[in-house]
Amino acid sequence: MHVSAIRNRAGQLEHVRVRWGWLPVWTTGVMPPRTVLPLHLVMRSRVFDRVRRDGRVLLAVDGWYESSNMPPAAHSPCLNYTTSRQSSPIFLAAIAQISDTPCGCDGLVLLTHGGKSGDQPRLLAFSAEDALEWLAPDLQWEQAEQLAEHTAVAEPQLEHVLTSQRPSYGRR
Repeated sequence: MHVSAIRNRAGQLEHVRVRWGWLPVWTTGVMPPRTVLPLHLVMRSRVFDRVRRDGRVLLAVDGWYESSNMPPAAHSPCLNYTTSRQSSPIFLAAIAQISDTPCGCDGLVLLTHGGKSGDQPRLLAFSAEDALEWLAPDLQWEQAEQLAEHTAVAEPQLEHVLTSQRPSYGRR
């Protein structure tokens, strides 16, 4: 499955289509494609240098599904649909490997932050006004951390509009 993303290339915003899930070359054959990674890992680890510098992208969304903190009933996990309380889109921060000639390692992974003191990590989401800061070419770890802490869309700006149980399809 491919998704639409926005990236900054040579000072110009550009629409790109990229595969959902990223399989870095060093994990090929060992792990399935990743769909989320913690911000602190991506911004502080040297293995992500190239994709951190050239691969920061945004995904414009109306909302997303995430696991609920409610205990699952009868082995069926609950999902919440989270959306903004305003009518404008939310921009999810991600990193993507996008080659000029497509290869098997190309793909996109969403970033999370938080998870301190037992909280569940949250997707790194921005309002339209703050989203472009994520695409700044010279963004460093300290600046990314400040963005996550101070300008990311927080719980009061979000609304859980639907909770549903995910069907469990097991053998009978």
